[in-house]
Amino acid sequence: AQQRGLWPVTALAGALLALHFALWVTSLTMTSVLSSLVFVTMNPLFVALLGLVFFHERTSPLLWVAVAVVTAGGVFVGVRSGTSANAGNLLALGGALAASLYLIVGRKVSRVMDPLSYNLGAFTWAAIFTGGLCLVSGRSLVPLSGRALFWLVVTAVVGQTVGHGLINVSLKWFQPQFV
Repeated sequence: AQQRGLWPVTALAGALLALHFALWVTSLTMTSVLSSLVFVTMNPLFVALLGLVFFHERTSPLLWVAVAVVTAGGVFVGVRSGTSANAGNLLALGGALAASLYLIVGRKVSRVMDPLSYNLGAFTWAAIFTGGLCLVSGRSLVPLSGRALFWLVVTAVVGQTVGHGLINVSLKWFQPQFV
């Protein structure tokens, strides 16, 4: 009964995950893959800052050194990308912020919800919100071929269920900035 009452939290997590993917995938049309990946993986910066400001969570000095190095690298890549890539870089950075909030929500709910229920709820809501974003933006929900559908399913099952599922499970034991 307690877990059924947590559906708004899994819906929020799903919305944040959908936003993460929507911003990141869109960024790939506006900047290089390298730049996009540099910015979308800056979530330890956001998680550490948000955790400190809102939850007074302490983190190791070594992480702050790593955050400084990564931030400097992000600035370097951003400057080297040129102004034409700024929109894509900002979208990828927005994707990192959405992913960071997703991890923070996951960290809080992992203390009271079993991982399977959380994963099922968050991933289902993410699929619903992503489908809604596709419809609103006029993007097709139907892949171009059967082969594309096959690889979409493989990617979803392996990447999402296994990869992100393990990330969510690890949030029970580790601070999000270390996941």
